[in-house]
Amino acid sequence: MFNFTILRRDPRVWFAGGVLFIFAAAGLLAPWIAPFDPAANLGREKLSLVSPGWEHWFGTDLESRDVLSRMLFGARTSLATAACAVGAAVSLGTLIGIIAGAGGRLLDRALMSVADLFLGIPGIVLLLAAGAFLGKGQWTLILVLSLTFWMRSARLVRSEVVIMMNREFVLAARGLGVAQPAILWRHVLPHVIGPAIVSATLGVGGVLAAEATLSFLGFGIPEPAPSWGRMIQSGMEQISHGWWVSLFPAAAISLCVASANLLGDAFNEARAT
Repeated sequence: MFNFTILRRDPRVWFAGGVLFIFAAAGLLAPWIAPFDPAANLGREKLSLVSPGWEHWFGTDLESRDVLSRMLFGARTSLATAACAVGAAVSLGTLIGIIAGAGGRLLDRALMSVADLFLGIPGIVLLLAAGAFLGKGQWTLILVLSLTFWMRSARLVRSEVVIMMNREFVLAARGLGVAQPAILWRHVLPHVIGPAIVSATLGVGGVLAAEATLSFLGFGIPEPAPSWGRMIQSGMEQISHGWWVSLFPAAAISLCVASANLLGDAFNEARAT
């Protein structure tokens, strides 16, 4: 499936994996390491839009809330949303890809035509339309993102299944009378796990960016729950005299997206080798 020797020696895996691990650990430990309540107004007018300093490392926002605390809790919200959405999208795409690749020409054409139809629509249009129809909330956001990111996984897995269904050991199993579900489970599924993992790692960056976009446009997780996209959106209103409110979450999203893409490239090369 993967050449783990190459993965262990690849500096991209260590760097990207380390960055994502740090952000994930920060989100999980947020209730214990955050210096302030992320939703609490600190109660003093003079603490509104305080620039980064010793007491508030990342400053405060317009509502006198500590930006570092909101960043930590926002990591939990944004990364959990991305992980759930990617897991659901890849699972759905893998299932559809297996059905398309092994279900015959008519079913293959029908399912891949649906995937091509969705791929032909700009992603932001799909996201905004689904977000406007389904409303706000974390679970709604997960559903929206998963329904708009399954197509690439489906096409990738379908291509792998088509190749596997024509391999000698699959043809031999079919000749011995092994049922189709058993062939898919024993012989095909283990070989599509690799492409599914690659699709998942490459998809994390896109889902994170999409979640931030939806939150920025007002279709994401509503206040007072912190998310990085919502923090960028709220900070844009006072960007000229409170640049730090948007800068830190934007930097976190950029770093996570870049790390996820690096990790996906490393896994893809290790699989190809």
